[in-house]
Amino acid sequence: MHHQIEGKQMSARSASVIGRALRVSGCDLRRRLSAGFTLVEVMFASAIMALALITMVATFVQCKRCTSRLNKHLGLMHQMRRVMEELHSHSFGDSVFDLGSHAISNGYYVVSDGPWGTKDINMTMYWADSLSSPTNVWITMSTSISSGLHK
Repeated sequence: MHHQIEGKQMSARSASVIGRALRVSGCDLRRRLSAGFTLVEVMFASAIMALALITMVATFVQCKRCTSRLNKHLGLMHQMRRVMEELHSHSFGDSVFDLGSHAISNGYYVVSDGPWGTKDINMTMYWADSLSSPTNVWITMSTSISSGLHK
């Protein structure tokens, strides 16, 4: 005896095996597959999505902090270079090159004797950083001037 399943002819034994395979725990497999997700599956998927979203938001916030701090750092370095260029416009004997410490906005610079008639300048500036544990971030820049070039 031959049976027909989905337009195909098969033996009774084949039809019986396929019929048993389509039934799982007394339920029709087609009906089971179209039933949707269980509450546990939805909760588990939601937890994974929430964890991924929290991780992405935390990464975004950290990148924003780093960008803000880098912008402040670069702005301070630009300000330090501007002050250094202003110092280089003075002659070697000016009071701006007197030995010792000199106050400037957001910091100071120290002039000391260098080798072979030069003066070393170490400039230190800071900005108040609310994102890190110390309240101020300090940056130091150094240069030297010579009596031969700065008359």
